[in-house]
Amino acid sequence: MRTQKTLRKALKMQEGLTFQSEVQLFKDPDDVFKAIVSLEFELTPEEARKNIANRVSNVFDVCVRNEDTYRRFRGSNAFFHLIAAEWNPVHPLTPGRIEELVSLFVGARRRYLSQLGESDESVEKANQDSVELDQSSAKLIGFLDRFIEIEDDVGSTRPTRRTLSLAAPKDVNLSQQLANTSLGARVWPPAHFSNLDVAIIGETTVRKQLFGVDFKNRLDEDDEPRYPHDGDVPLDVRNFLCWLSLTEKHPTSKCSLFLAPVAFIDHKQRQDWHITTGHKSRFYATTDEFLNYAHDEFDKTGPAAKTHVLALLTPWFFEIDAVRKDAEAKDQPIPIVWQKTCFRAGMMILLMKVKKNAQRRTYRLILFKPGLPVYPGAAEPKERREKQDAWIKKLREQVDARFDVVEGWIGGAAVNHEKPPASRGVSADSVESSSEIIMEIMKDVGSLPSSAKEFLKRHFKAMEGY
Repeated sequence: MRTQKTLRKALKMQEGLTFQSEVQLFKDPDDVFKAIVSLEFELTPEEARKNIANRVSNVFDVCVRNEDTYRRFRGSNAFFHLIAAEWNPVHPLTPGRIEELVSLFVGARRRYLSQLGESDESVEKANQDSVELDQSSAKLIGFLDRFIEIEDDVGSTRPTRRTLSLAAPKDVNLSQQLANTSLGARVWPPAHFSNLDVAIIGETTVRKQLFGVDFKNRLDEDDEPRYPHDGDVPLDVRNFLCWLSLTEKHPTSKCSLFLAPVAFIDHKQRQDWHITTGHKSRFYATTDEFLNYAHDEFDKTGPAAKTHVLALLTPWFFEIDAVRKDAEAKDQPIPIVWQKTCFRAGMMILLMKVKKNAQRRTYRLILFKPGLPVYPGAAEPKERREKQDAWIKKLREQVDARFDVVEGWIGGAAVNHEKPPASRGVSADSVESSSEIIMEIMKDVGSLPSSAKEFLKRHFKAMEGY
């Protein structure tokens, strides 16, 4: 209660903003201010005000820097999936909560300006107020006003017939093949990618590495990303998934790949691992985010209709306290120990339409889980297998709650399994093996088994309950 009282005072002290009801902001136990104010230390209202101003200005800075994406989306909430990756708060928020935070401050700024009125004297007063603001407030109001200008401009213009391209990064290093290809006559990412796809591809690191790549304009072979492995950081995994989709997905493709690795059953798990992963947990998706994406992809009709939607699963089955104790014993940073020792358990989930009519739409669930006999080095160790089984059980419960699944298969093997290069020094791990079969499917969805006999021949087992 004392913390909430301090935060309410801090908001009232923020110049240039008028909040409608400070009390209403704190009714949700997971209120947005956990992301922007450290609650570990007792703060004075003035300290809290500066804390809020500095951190909220950061999120609006990210919004303004991604103006091209906002204009392409024309305000779609997919924009906040990009902001969730680009912004590094104290406490990670869902894209929906970030949208609430942005709307809250935009509304407070608009309310303040409307109270001043539109006369010359009011405009002069608003300008004078901005001059007199302290550094933290001036920074916030500057980014806030710029974002409102962008929002108003988008809202006052009609959509263009041609999808807008994202801007090239200033320091982009195009391969020679792409450097010789004009981007002026085409859209990037291509128009057949969903807004959520574009939000993931548009993240700064991925955009820089893949700018201009599509199914007609590929990277040089030497520049193509390798299969990610079980110790790779999530941005490397995103880069591989985005590259694969950009190069293999056509406007009439029947298969869609979710472009973020899925590691968490829910957002709370993602929040819990935020510090331990060195703030990298925000680059992983939750299972419900993938299922929402799959639902939207299956709803598409006409040439864009989808029959298959798949994702790379990369959960890990370790405890936070154990990672911290291990880091202390080794005298190493906790995020380094997480990255090097919390091996990700690679799997693939695929949903496939098997029947659609006015009364019922049904699906086949395929869960590729590498292990014996084909992938002896990829199976989870015995000590973590029980946790993996529990995770899969929760995943299946979520799938069954959203989709009418009538058939399920688990296990499996790729049609053509290739061993990793000798330089790796080890057999393919579960993330590499899962990436391999995902690439196989993206290149040819017909490579999937189509009958019970074919599934059994490919080392799949029928799931119970269907």
